[in-house]
Amino acid sequence: MAARCGAQALCIPISICTTAVAALRTEVDLGLLVCTGAALALGVPLGVRISRRVDPAHLRLAIGLILLGIGTSALYKVLNRAVSS
Repeated sequence: MAARCGAQALCIPISICTTAVAALRTEVDLGLLVCTGAALALGVPLGVRISRRVDPAHLRLAIGLILLGIGTSALYKVLNRAVSS
């Protein structure tokens, strides 16, 4: 349990540092910056609550299905671009 909370707590400083470096070196989309910050600010505490209440097997299944869906979508887009080129 402590490892899960520690890993989630590390997301915030990593994201802040990444945003700072990106802001100094490239052009920053402020809308995307605000959305990402809001998602992190709300997502980390919400994720901690969910992880404490949900059975770990169900949580792994849900995350696996989400990742499978994202991967399938990305593969479809890549193949669609390759075929249309």
